[in-house]
Amino acid sequence: MKIKAVIMPNSYRDSVFLMKLSGQAKEEGGADSVSACVAGCWMATMQGLMTPGNKQLQGQSAFAMLHPFIGKYLDYPDVAGLAAPKPMLVFAGAKDELFPVDSARDAFRKMEAIWKAYGAQEKFRHVVWEERGHEFAPEQQRDAFDWLDQHFGNR
Repeated sequence: MKIKAVIMPNSYRDSVFLMKLSGQAKEEGGADSVSACVAGCWMATMQGLMTPGNKQLQGQSAFAMLHPFIGKYLDYPDVAGLAAPKPMLVFAGAKDELFPVDSARDAFRKMEAIWKAYGAQEKFRHVVWEERGHEFAPEQQRDAFDWLDQHFGNR
């Protein structure tokens, strides 16, 4: 079975679902078996996250920042860009206290440039939900699934 998409969630229940999908992807060819990605409220630049008072630096979230030396060479949008030219949809909430919207917008610009370099800018989409915080609400989920349906010709 080929996995068409992985949705990057932000809740524990959905994380369990993602881990199951990731394990299945590993068994069936790794990242190459994932055809598209939707990331909800999980994209920003490292510089935009590493600011005093940012909640990303508190608790277990900070462990994502501890990979030795990786920040010297790659930023989060660079790592996400490794998926190019595959389709990617990324969401941000303008009221997100973990991933500040200005940092998310900076990351989106970097990612746009990567997909453009591949001639695949139509496969990259980003949305800032002005009235949302760090969440993946039902309307955002519907938008994500509509985008996946459109991309894969299901509509």
